Amino acid sequence: MGRTPIDSEPERIELARALVTSLPKFGSWASTSRQFDTPYGRLGYRRISILWVLRHGMLPEKEATASGLAQLYRVQPSVITRALASLEADGFIAKSVDPDDSRVIRIAITERGLELSRYVEDLYIREVLEAIGSIPRERLAPLHDAIDELDVIADELDRRRWGRSRRAQGDSELV
Repeated sequence: MGRTPIDSEPERIELARALVTSLPKFGSWASTSRQFDTPYGRLGYRRISILWVLRHGMLPEKEATASGLAQLYRVQPSVITRALASLEADGFIAKSVDPDDSRVIRIAITERGLELSRYVEDLYIREVLEAIGSIPRERLAPLHDAIDELDVIADELDRRRWGRSRRAQGDSELV
């Protein structure tokens, strides 16, 4: 039925277990910063993460809508709508009517939103730099390689999740 049985070699099973148990620590660390004091005012994690998604193109361009973001975050569209209204009022995003379908409102990050997103990213980077400061130089290259592989794995997991959620909606043409 499309599911891969867990009959892989033990090393792969242990690697998968390590990924499932270790990586959420990074997500938890990142999301525990609930409020950010910035030169643009105080912003919450949800609004910052929406800017991150838009800045890094983590949604296909045609899905950069309130409903696309709601699906990505697995929340009700009203949750995203409130965050988008706030982001738009502060000049961090711009909304536009899709030229091919006037019922669809597209969302784009503005230059001000890019600046804010970069500012918060720098906060995270400084903290991570402090945490990795004691890692010997010779261990950095293998760490870079591992992160590259983790990124490939995360992209594949996102692709699969996106496909499953679209199939669940019965929208097979977007899968």
